[in-house]
Amino acid sequence: AGVGFLVKEMAGSDAILAHERSAARQAINRLGAHPRIHVLGPAADVPRLSIVSFSLQGLHHDLVATLLDHLFGIQNRSGCVCAGPYGHRLLGITTETSERYRGLIKQGIGGIKPGWVRISLPWYATPEDLEFLYSAVEFVADHGRTFVPCYRLDWGTGVWRHIERPVPDVPPIELTVDALREAAQS
Repeated sequence: AGVGFLVKEMAGSDAILAHERSAARQAINRLGAHPRIHVLGPAADVPRLSIVSFSLQGLHHDLVATLLDHLFGIQNRSGCVCAGPYGHRLLGITTETSERYRGLIKQGIGGIKPGWVRISLPWYATPEDLEFLYSAVEFVADHGRTFVPCYRLDWGTGVWRHIERPVPDVPPIELTVDALREAAQS
């Protein structure tokens, strides 16, 4: 943690904030201009951190996240990102629709959960890094449907898995001192 604070001090908080706000503005303007990309949250002229949430027309948010990871190695997060009622407002989900979703989820159909994709634009990203990120999102918006036959949605979990090269589930790690010591020794 100390090194993190040192790097922040060396870079300068004002410079970091200015870069993040500029990157957020650029992302919202660029991605928001695409006809199949719906950027969520405040407009580009509102100061915000460089976290951009979006959905792609006609593609499940978890598939978008999977394609960004599998095709481009871009780490991201999908779902409602712990946003609950705010997420429902962003997505225009009525109370009635929310109750239907909850009923299906109680029946074990987790893949029905609504959501979006969130990407972070790091303060140290170069213009080339940001261009790569924006181009990748635009590529998935334009060509993501092409990849749907290569994947299957597990309706129980909401996870999209590649048909020919599925990644196995990783068993969870017990986060106790003894368990971590044992894992470190193996």
